[in-house]
Amino acid sequence: MHETVYNGTYFYGERFGAVIKGVSNPETSADMLFILPDEGASPQELLSDPEVIDFITGRKAVNYAERRVEFAVPKFDVTSDCNLREALEKLGVTDAFAPDKADFSSLTKDGAGLYISDATHSARVQIDEEGVKAASLTTIVYAGAMPPPDETVEFVLDRPFLFVLQNDAGIPLFIGIVEMP
Repeated sequence: MHETVYNGTYFYGERFGAVIKGVSNPETSADMLFILPDEGASPQELLSDPEVIDFITGRKAVNYAERRVEFAVPKFDVTSDCNLREALEKLGVTDAFAPDKADFSSLTKDGAGLYISDATHSARVQIDEEGVKAASLTTIVYAGAMPPPDETVEFVLDRPFLFVLQNDAGIPLFIGIVEMP
């Protein structure tokens, strides 16, 4: 995928060059930053370079020049899956993973026995001629050994019933009826 930008901005640092491309659709707009390491440098090395980190986070501007930019980017589809537990524990979040130390009483009526058993993160970014698609998901799995409640209710869906699928804001996305369960 190629584009020539006649009045483009080219950013550069000690060991890299960069171009920013706007990404937009009817619902949102954003920018995508493409950073190319200089010959002899790797992307991994740039991730520990303070100049690059400052540029990425917007804390400090780097050199730039208005140029005609011959921009080319390949189509790509990258995914990443990682377990967050080790990283969280290195940051000092340890009690949440310990059944005997975790305190989630503010989340439930009786949070005794609740703890985090797993934390994962997945992300995907896809670029093609149609544009950019990106999604991420973080999952935190709670486990616990809460005592069973004293009262029991039978809830058996053995006759026609209604269902509602809603988003995390409580807005219904799908409403339906199951006539013959």
